[in-house]
Amino acid sequence: MTGGGTAVAAMILGALGAATALVRVYSALNQLSDLESRSRIPVFGDMVTPPSTGAYAITIAWLIAEITTAALLGTGVAQLLRRRRRGQTVMVIGCGWAVLAFAIGMYVMVELTPVRTVPIVATTVLLVFPLTTLVLAALPSTGRWCRS
Repeated sequence: MTGGGTAVAAMILGALGAATALVRVYSALNQLSDLESRSRIPVFGDMVTPPSTGAYAITIAWLIAEITTAALLGTGVAQLLRRRRRGQTVMVIGCGWAVLAFAIGMYVMVELTPVRTVPIVATTVLLVFPLTTLVLAALPSTGRWCRS
């Protein structure tokens, strides 16, 4: 029987990733609310342009991507906890999906927020966590732990 260190680490990072995806769901909902309020409030001198349909579409895509990320990572953690081999696959897919959701979220934050204060370099460092989780979940030792 193997120790399962990589699997346990992948489960911990996956659970944290699912939790942060849920926080980002809240951020996406907040962004949608902000877009909606900007489209309804008349501004003196018309200094604020109403958001385009594309802004809504990309924000909704971000929301769906984050919900899917939370579901995939949560399912992967639960399956790995039960030592199911498919948990390893779901975790790898969830981590790849998390990177995609991160990219969409960064686009939304950079392009759609009125104030350009998003620290892109510092935020990109956060990609280390899903990529580390992906590597840990994909390692052969995690698969051996699932089979044992």
